[in-house]
Amino acid sequence: MQKILHNILRNLFISGILIVLVYVIFQIFALSNPQFGQTFIFKFFDVGAEGNLPTFFSVVLFLLLSAGAFVLGKFNENRNKIAWMFSSVLFLFLALDEFTQIHEQFTEMFQQLLNADGFLFFAWVIPYGIILILLAVLYIPFLIKLSRKIKTYIFLGAGIYVLGAIGFEMIGASLYQPGSPTGMYILVSGIEETFEMLGLLLALKGLVTVIDYRGK
Repeated sequence: MQKILHNILRNLFISGILIVLVYVIFQIFALSNPQFGQTFIFKFFDVGAEGNLPTFFSVVLFLLLSAGAFVLGKFNENRNKIAWMFSSVLFLFLALDEFTQIHEQFTEMFQQLLNADGFLFFAWVIPYGIILILLAVLYIPFLIKLSRKIKTYIFLGAGIYVLGAIGFEMIGASLYQPGSPTGMYILVSGIEETFEMLGLLLALKGLVTVIDYRGK
């Protein structure tokens, strides 16, 4: 079972690398052939777009994280059970959010409410950022009790994911031009999505390592 989990994880890392590699090659080709940037195959691999292969890949990663947290919740009989089970529900919500773009519904609301512009133009980062801080306060005491190797994967994965999902999202917001995205915006958007996938993969590696430890 442990070998199967690690093989799946290795294949996911390879898949993520291939998706990003194809995206980079397509972007380079589109620089000299702008019409290619409007084709279906380009948009299908565009990590900065939604509803395509990179989106599906991220949804799968969230679902696997949800399943892994659920399994760890079943392993635990103490108060850690609640933390893992809540994590499972949280990852399930994030999978749904990634697929349906729930967070985008908050953008217009907070733009109007706070007159958000510049780095906060994609204003969904405001409520999600506040929720993130609250979750960090709640989870850090739980996570620091894990072994050094496991919490390194989880903290590093979470940090890289947040850097992409919120940090580079805010940078992209300051560069965004409706209707005609600039080359710099496309680059930042690509980095954002790449960081998100890498962060999820590292966090998943952490959960698989915990499951390995518990299964021994």
